[in-house]
Amino acid sequence: MQGFKSFANRTVLPFPSGFNAICGPNGSGKSNVLDAVVFVLGIRSAKTIRAGKLEDLVFKGGRKREGSKYAAVSLYVDNTDGTIPGEPPEIKVTRKVNASGVSVYRINDETVNRRRVVDVLANAGIYADGHNIILQGDITNLIEMNPLERRQIIDEISGIAEFDDKKLKAEQEIAKVDGKLKEAHIILNEKRKILENLKKEDELAREYRTLENDLRKIRASMTKRRLDFFSERLTNVNERIGNEKEKVDTVQAEIGVIDKEVGELQKEERTATALAMRAGNREAIEKLASLRGEMERKLDRIEYAKREIARLDELAVVSDNFVAKAVLALGKKGVHGTVSGLMKTDQQYRTAVEIAAGNALHDVIVDTDATAQECIEHLKGARVGRATFLPLNKLDVRERGKDAKALIGNEGVIDFALNLVEYDSKYETAFRHVFGETVVVDTLQTARRHIGAARMVTLEGELVQKSGAMTGGFLRKRDDESNRYAKQKQELAAQVETLEADVARLQKQLKELAERERTTLTQNEFEKKLKETLDGIDALRAKRDEAFNRMLAVQNEMGRMSVERAKYEVEIGNLNVEKEAFVEFFEKNDFYTEGTIEVLENNKKRVLERLNRIGAVNLKAIEDYELHKQVYEDLSKKVGIIENEKAAVLEMAASVEAKRVQAFMETFGAIATHFSQIFADLNGGEAAIELEAATDIRSGLLIKARPEGKRELHLDAMSGGEKTMTALAFLFAVQMYKPAPFYVLDEIDAALDKRNSKKVAELIKKYSNAAQFILITHNDLTIRLADRVYGISMEDGVSKAVAIELPTN
Repeated sequence: MQGFKSFANRTVLPFPSGFNAICGPNGSGKSNVLDAVVFVLGIRSAKTIRAGKLEDLVFKGGRKREGSKYAAVSLYVDNTDGTIPGEPPEIKVTRKVNASGVSVYRINDETVNRRRVVDVLANAGIYADGHNIILQGDITNLIEMNPLERRQIIDEISGIAEFDDKKLKAEQEIAKVDGKLKEAHIILNEKRKILENLKKEDELAREYRTLENDLRKIRASMTKRRLDFFSERLTNVNERIGNEKEKVDTVQAEIGVIDKEVGELQKEERTATALAMRAGNREAIEKLASLRGEMERKLDRIEYAKREIARLDELAVVSDNFVAKAVLALGKKGVHGTVSGLMKTDQQYRTAVEIAAGNALHDVIVDTDATAQECIEHLKGARVGRATFLPLNKLDVRERGKDAKALIGNEGVIDFALNLVEYDSKYETAFRHVFGETVVVDTLQTARRHIGAARMVTLEGELVQKSGAMTGGFLRKRDDESNRYAKQKQELAAQVETLEADVARLQKQLKELAERERTTLTQNEFEKKLKETLDGIDALRAKRDEAFNRMLAVQNEMGRMSVERAKYEVEIGNLNVEKEAFVEFFEKNDFYTEGTIEVLENNKKRVLERLNRIGAVNLKAIEDYELHKQVYEDLSKKVGIIENEKAAVLEMAASVEAKRVQAFMETFGAIATHFSQIFADLNGGEAAIELEAATDIRSGLLIKARPEGKRELHLDAMSGGEKTMTALAFLFAVQMYKPAPFYVLDEIDAALDKRNSKKVAELIKKYSNAAQFILITHNDLTIRLADRVYGISMEDGVSKAVAIELPTN
């Protein structure tokens, strides 16, 4: 020690094995030696070693001595038996504290932290607060303890604090798990109720979805059947048209042969005419030839016009508004015509107006919704196609918005599209419905400036919706096919009518000329030959007319079949549109193949009736049910896991408790045995320790003793000396259960009389053969039994030590 409390000078105290005593007058500083041992072992609290704070351990100075700058204590531990592994045979542990209270630890002069010191010494069972060190007041404390506090000494010695920590953690974990389980079960019950309700909706929704899918499959199958039916019909009509075309080709070949023969006869006619003219009435023959030539040319033009009319009829059949034409062809009262057919507009606005109207150009304007229904039923029955009808009695026309009206008059804004078309006022409702508040502007730039005010269309055909959506790009100009075909047919028909009148006139003139010149024309052979030639040409022309009429008949039949083909193509087109709604069935070729179309219709009706009975369902219930089911199952698994965790924690807690009880009872039994033995050695008689409740290790510890010749007493009922002797016996029993390499005892015999002091000293002497004892005392009997005695004295506030080795008896 150096500078530690009253030991200002460097003081070395070598303690040999056996019984060492430290003695000296009161106030000499002998207890400071024990304080130094506790200090170097790493005690944290300065109060334990009778100081207010650590810096108070530094020597403060005396009358002739200045104070120290630090206090240092070094403890030398004999490790020759290797009890502390990894350390040399002698271990030097040093602790130094400066005037500021800062501690420094060293092991073998190497600076370490406190934890290192504690861990190294723990290998030998050396602790600053160990039971091998009895400070002043410890015996009194034991005597004054209540039973529970005494039992805690057994708890500490048995090491069940470790089990207590584990058990506390287990209990805390169980409480936490119980909380989780309670909360989880509440949520689980709520989820179960929700799931039960959703299950009913899920079953209904699944049935609805199954029926809906079945309905789609039925409709897909019906579409497939119709596609196959009309495709077969189309193939058949194409074959028939091909056959008729062969007939036309045959007749055309026949006409070609006739034309060739006519050509030959016409050559002969020219020769005969020339000869006849030389021999006879030149003027009459020339007139006759001129009339026949003109008539032939007109007949050729009539033939060409009729062919062109037939071609135009065929083209008109397949024009864009064929379905509308089919409706108009009915001649039904109340059907007024198409939007495009009932209006006119200037050429400069035509593109803008057509874009503004869009597909509504071919909508059919009718008087009432009843008429519209009749037309729709006809289209369904005839399987021609679909059309949109505008019943004048039902159309709802909205007023133009303020923003749209405000546009008119702005730069680049032309007018409302409705104001740029001409139509009969009785169709006002229909045209207002078609064009609405659409405004025509000059350019897209103008339209951009007014986006949101109205629907706008430019002269180039760009369309800007009120929402801001813009449509534009390259626009292929489209002719009004129906009007063009009608106009061409009208012109051709007029030509045919004029030509036929001309031919009739020429035929009449020829007949009159022939009658007038009959005698003259038959006067010579040449004229006779010419007449025969002309008669032959007339016969061939009659034959050609008959062939041409047959060809026209065939072409008319082809036209009728073309109409039929167009109807099939329209139907197939419509069915292909329907097919797009059932693409998954067509891709997988998944159809109902059994039963007729009527059976499918009945099945469809049955499914629809069931769907109607079910009514509106929450299809999202399927997804919600699966989601909640997954959540419920996941939660159930989690609850199961938590319950397993609880079972495992309970099992662990039970195991910890069993080990805790076992460790306590083993320690309790061993200390009880040692206590009985040591008490008998000290006092004679009998003594025992018991639990207040024999099976409850949480109950208090009772100390009972029956000194020799006396009755059994509890510790609290004993005399002062008996209490001290009994307490010492208990403390020695604890030390014997866990032997330490050394024991430091501070004035344990201070309250004992000579007789009991001698007994304690003799007991220590006995045990010192197995362990090192350092006893601070001022009892003469104790000092006499010690193997070595250190005398402590004090001069000018500084403690000094003198060693006395006593001879062995």
